[in-house]
Amino acid sequence: MKFSSNDFCPCGSLKKYKKCCKIFHDRINFPKTALELMKSRFSAFAVCNPEYIISTTHKKNPDFSNDSKSWSQDIVNFSKNTKFDKLEILDFIED
Repeated sequence: MKFSSNDFCPCGSLKKYKKCCKIFHDRINFPKTALELMKSRFSAFAVCNPEYIISTTHKKNPDFSNDSKSWSQDIVNFSKNTKFDKLEILDFIED
């Protein structure tokens, strides 16, 4: 799916993508909270940005791989074959 900077952000904030998660994806800002990180990662999957997913995955996460080329392709395949309707966060704990 082609995604425009002027579309609403996939994270559900009702802000335009360019004023919301794109600032994290473009490394203009970094998420300051766990909530911002969760939303930005959801949006990265929705807009098919494997680099952001890889860079924000902890090395102890079971999904982490040193083979970033293959991992990136897996993320692209997942993103292209998944419909990201909405993000619903039931709970989160800071720190």
